Amino acid sequence: MFIILLKEGESVMPDLKTYGQIYDEEFLEKFGKYRGDVEKAKLEKEFEVDVKKIAELCKIEVTEDDLEVVEDQDEMGACKMMHATHKSASVEYETDIEKRHIVINKYISNQRQRFSIAHEIGYILMGFKAPKDASKFQVELEKFISDVNSINANFFAVELLMPEDLLRDALEHIMSELNYDSTKKFSSTDIDILTDKTSILMNVPRETLKYRLRELDIFG
Repeated sequence: MFIILLKEGESVMPDLKTYGQIYDEEFLEKFGKYRGDVEKAKLEKEFEVDVKKIAELCKIEVTEDDLEVVEDQDEMGACKMMHATHKSASVEYETDIEKRHIVINKYISNQRQRFSIAHEIGYILMGFKAPKDASKFQVELEKFISDVNSINANFFAVELLMPEDLLRDALEHIMSELNYDSTKKFSSTDIDILTDKTSILMNVPRETLKYRLRELDIFG
């Protein structure tokens, strides 16, 4: 039998999971031909998905640039202006789907960057494209398709960053740190504290996490 002696202040590193262990079968299918590489890769942090690593595994380039910031957000925490260009008044990111290249505003928060990258990975993997020959009669249809695609990319981003099993593990970790009794009903203050600390632990926007918690009905 081997005994590991730790110095004072040291702790045993957790056995990190693979992405194949934290995503369900249906979600893994969305990676298509890149699935094998994604599901074999290991998380580098116990409760945080490495979106840039996921992009790399899917042969998607991610770079940062000096873009103006979008403040307006939807209920998931995603910006409402999707796939803007440098000509727009303000942009959080832009993407060349054909070249598989995502440009992220270097001045937005790391959490916002991560969600935007996750959203754009979804856009590229699911092959969303606007019609190239849209006429004036197709404008409304194009807008509708674009809105639907953006919503689907948002759902992809939420699940990419906060798969249910990983989210529940993160919550349990925070509850343990706070000595919360998980068998009791939480007050709104307790939920706010858990949400704040879990969003930091998973490195995701707080509003996006709130949406995910409601979607999964975790607190009832």
